[in-house]
Formats: sequence, structure tokens, C-alpha cells
Amino acid sequence: MVVVLVAVAIVSTVGTRGGRFVGFIPFELRAVSADGRSVTVWHEIPHCASEPGRVTVRETSRRVEIRIPEVTVAHFGDYACTADLRSGPSTVRLASPLGTRRLVEPTRNGEDTKTQGILDTRDPERQECDTLIRLSPSAAALDVPWVARRQRYCAAPIPAAAQRLPILRRPRTTADEPPRSQQTTFTEDQVLLRRAEARRLVRGKELWLVPGPQSSCFLRVFPARYGKDREPYYGPCRPSERLGRSGAVVPAACLQSTPTSIDLVGVLPTGIEHVRLKPDRGEARTIAVTGGVWAARVAYPAVIAYGTTRVRTTYEFRSCFG
Repeated sequence: MVVVLVAVAIVSTVGTRGGRFVGFIPFELRAVSADGRSVTVWHEIPHCASEPGRVTVRETSRRVEIRIPEVTVAHFGDYACTADLRSGPSTVRLASPLGTRRLVEPTRNGEDTKTQGILDTRDPERQECDTLIRLSPSAAALDVPWVARRQRYCAAPIPAAAQRLPILRRPRTTADEPPRSQQTTFTEDQVLLRRAEARRLVRGKELWLVPGPQSSCFLRVFPARYGKDREPYYGPCRPSERLGRSGAVVPAACLQSTPTSIDLVGVLPTGIEHVRLKPDRGEARTIAVTGGVWAARVAYPAVIAYGTTRVRTTYEFRSCFG
């Protein structure tokens, strides 16, 4: 016989005021406590015509099922409510450590196994990663494969090829400290960036290279719009190993309309001293590389050539999507 344990979550959401069951709210695993018994999940918090109900958890020897029901509000919601998306955490306390048991959520068509969660992108290295790296080797949380994988990920070094980039080998100055960003659109392999290793690429331009174990990203500051503050934004990002071996070329500013010319900045590996700029219209020219970095303005579109690498200034390139 399989023993089933039922527990009620310690939740940060609002309890239901009545209404009918709509479905289950999907979640992402966010954290596991050191003893492996407290599991924190992140999910949407409906707050207009429906809301989260009481969160429950069902445990067996092989699985842990967390249920976050969505129910209609008895009085059909607050008519002044807007449709803004709200999310938040819920924490459940398990009867025994999660270990290697499957974490699942119910759906109308069965169940989904949660294979990954999210990282806190507000300041990842000072939040989740610090917590994971401080875990004792005997902590029950490390029996959870998801936790053990993320601990290894947090401790992963920047690839040697990227560390050899001349721009990352020069001494840091106060100008190399990148501004804080509230960006939340990272993928998992991009979020663990090493801000302490960031370098400003060109004096006078708000453009930084921020390396990471898997991906390295270029951080730039977008102009203020609609009365809002100027916002730092990471993009584009490149696999760190490939960046270290082949370098990268990025626009100094992201452009949404087709320009007649474009300001470019390049990061290059050791040994490349010149870059060839070949515009579709106009004469080709050669740019000298200093300290593994170069900057120039070139007619658009153009091809940038160095070593065996060729980069063309396409739409994805100039809009920072590439």
C-alpha cells in the first residue's frame, strides 16, 4: 500500500471568498530549503474575476503533487480591477524531504512533471546563488537533482577562452561597474552573469560586456521614454565559449529603423590587430584594434571581417535581436 500524506501550504496568496473551481494555476519551482522539506513555487496570482484557492500538497514515496486551484470570486471581482499580471510565491512544508521524488502539478489532462524552475533575476548572484553555494555538503536539499544542478551552475567558472579576452584581462576601473537592471526576460543560461567581471567597452558609450559561465551579455542603457527613467538592458547575449574564441560585433545603439550608417563596437580575441569594414556602398577600410576592442562608424549595410569571422549588419543585428 502507498501512503498518501496531505498537507496545507503556507501561502502568500489570498484565500478564496467563494465561487466555483476554474482550474489549477501552473507554477515554477523556485527554491528548496536546506532540509529539503520546504518547497517554494512561483505562480500567477489572479485578482479580478478569479483568485487562488487553498494550496495543498499530496505526497507519496515517489511523487509530490502541489495543487494551486483557481476559483471565481463570489461577487465576480472588483470592477475597478485592471488586467495587470501579478505573480508571487507560495511555500509548502512537506512531511519528508523532497529528495528524488517527482514534483508534479495537476492539469485538466493529467499531470505535468516540473523539471526546472526560475532564478531570481533581480540580483541573482546575491540571492539564490549565494544561498546555494553556502549549503552544507550534507544538506538534504542537495538530494534534489534540481538543487544540485543549480548549485553546480552557480559555482561554474567563466570559460577559459572568455577569460583570455584582452578586454577581460585588463584591470577594472570605476567606469567598468555596470548600472543595475530590473530586466526579467533572461533565459536560465543568461541570468548568472558575473557583474564583478564586467568591462565598459568604449569610453563615452554606455555599453558593457558582462561575462557568465554559459552566456555573456552586452548591457546598454536605453534612452528615457514616456517619462520613464533610462533603463539598462542586457542584449544581445552570446555563448561565452564562442565569444572567447571568435569575439563579437554589436551596434553601439539598438536601431528600429533602417539607418544610412551605424556605430559599431567589437570585442576580439588575442592576436587580431585589424578589422576590415566592407560597406555595400562606399569604400572598404581597415580599423586598428586596441586592447581587444575597436569602434567605428560605417555605412549601412556592411560586412565586418576579421580572422575567419564575417558579420553582416542585418535587421536582427541592428535591432539587437541577433
